[in-house]
Amino acid sequence: PSLPLSGGSGTGCFDLQMDRIYLLKRQGDNGQFLRVAEIFLGPKPPSGEKEYEIFDAPQPFQDMPTAEFDWVYDARMAMKKRRRRNNNGGTNKRSGRGRPKSPRVPDSPETIERKRAERKSKRE
Repeated sequence: PSLPLSGGSGTGCFDLQMDRIYLLKRQGDNGQFLRVAEIFLGPKPPSGEKEYEIFDAPQPFQDMPTAEFDWVYDARMAMKKRRRRNNNGGTNKRSGRGRPKSPRVPDSPETIERKRAERKSKRE
C-alpha cells in the first residue's frame, strides 16, 4: 500500500512492502524485544508452509544485541522521566517549590464587564 508522506509538501507517497508482521514480547526494563509469533502476509503460501509461526520459546531477531546500549538506556530513562513529570494524574504536585497558590476568588459581575470592555477597546 502507498502511504502519504507527512511534512514537506505533503503530496508525495511511498510504497511500503511487508511480507510479515511480528508479535513481540519484552521482559523487564533491560529486556530486548523477542519474537513470539511471525504472521506471513500476502498470497497464500505454497503447500506445506504455514501462514504463521508461533515460537514456543520467544526468539530474538538475528544480529540483535542481547542487551541495549548504554546510550539507548539513557535516552529511554530520560523519556520516561519526562513522561512521569508531564503526566502527574491531574494533581498539582508542586513538591514544595515556590509559594502555594491562594484560592481563586471569582470576579464580580462589574469586574467581568469592565474586563470585557477593555478587551473590546483593544480589538478596535
